[in-house]
Amino acid sequence: MFDIPKAVEAVSNALKGIFDFASTVKCEQINTEVLNDKHDVEEANRDALRALKIADKYTESMTIKDRFLFRHFYSSFLKEK
Repeated sequence: MFDIPKAVEAVSNALKGIFDFASTVKCEQINTEVLNDKHDVEEANRDALRALKIADKYTESMTIKDRFLFRHFYSSFLKEK
């Protein structure tokens, strides 16, 4: 004989499983995006440091004000890393 409460429970469990799967997939997608963003930030930091090291070679040709500002930003950048 067909047991309606058990059938409703089975459908409910199936739907719960689908929603749990969708939630897990969404969570994994967010984790992947965070890791990709972290990689992009690290790459941008490496590039910025390279650019600052190149600019550091030319500080003698800067005005005193520009040299001061450059040193300030350069040291600030290094502290944040």
